[in-house]
Amino acid sequence: MAARVRKPAAKPARPPVATGKMTPAQLSAYLQRSEQTLANWRWQGKGPRYTKPGGILYDWADVREWEAGLPSGGAGVDRMDGKPLSASGEAGKATAA
Repeated sequence: MAARVRKPAAKPARPPVATGKMTPAQLSAYLQRSEQTLANWRWQGKGPRYTKPGGILYDWADVREWEAGLPSGGAGVDRMDGKPLSASGEAGKATAA
């Protein structure tokens, strides 16, 4: 009997854009960024608007508005922070000249 070959797990699809509020964990999954990155953005005054009525919540409308204002991600630009990508693909590091 032939051995079964396992296929690598596919990345989970981004959840559909909805309405209402979401937690940092939900936004983290949607943006495919860590919750720590979201915390850093809040501290730095970056990222989508949020409210703190007893816990941090993001409104889908604010997230969509923030996404619409991001660079389109053309040649070598990280969509999330707009910084040029280095040759290794990391944002924010200087590119080799």
